[in-house]
Amino acid sequence: MAFHVKFKDSVISNIIGINDLDLRRDVDGNAIGSWLSAFINAHADIVKDPFISVMNINTYTYNMINLLVRTGKGVAGLNFICNPIIRDMASAYINASGEFGRNSRVSKFQAQKDAVKNVILKYAQIDPKDTKKADAFFEDIEKETSPNNRKDKLEELGRLVNKVLAGENKDQIDVYKAWLVLDKYAKALSRFVAVTKIDTKKQGNTLLAQAAYE
Repeated sequence: MAFHVKFKDSVISNIIGINDLDLRRDVDGNAIGSWLSAFINAHADIVKDPFISVMNINTYTYNMINLLVRTGKGVAGLNFICNPIIRDMASAYINASGEFGRNSRVSKFQAQKDAVKNVILKYAQIDPKDTKKADAFFEDIEKETSPNNRKDKLEELGRLVNKVLAGENKDQIDVYKAWLVLDKYAKALSRFVAVTKIDTKKQGNTLLAQAAYE
């Protein structure tokens, strides 16, 4: 917070309002530091208070909720990741991450990717075996959510994300589109945090360590 870190301005980030990462309070007036402390404490007491699991905060959604909390959208963020499609995507991803029950000839990464893809196709009411239709669907979604679209298309996309975050748009495919748009920023924030962590000697990561991570 002390270094006024922010994302580079873009049409999408400006409309959604996720540029500033140094906010002290969210849109509802809650201290962002308190949000982060609550998540840490909940993880420590997960057996006694399964708040984290109930709210669908896990390895799949952590980067997303971290982004939304840090940019002042804590309540909206929790509601967002509790959407049915995101719950199912997270569950499929976590289940595919285990060593048991997974085809040994398929990498964990591919198994996770396929599991999430099948969830999305279920909501789109497309048979995964219909590869032509499935591929066309994902290609269209990728084009629609691309940051390289025309300004008017990006503005429309930004408004869609805002409606989803506000709970005004419950269409689960639109929720998935919002996830794709926000996920780029969530992953960028995660990478930034990873390469700027201070080690136990309080010296930070070396340039070599950063290069190896990237």
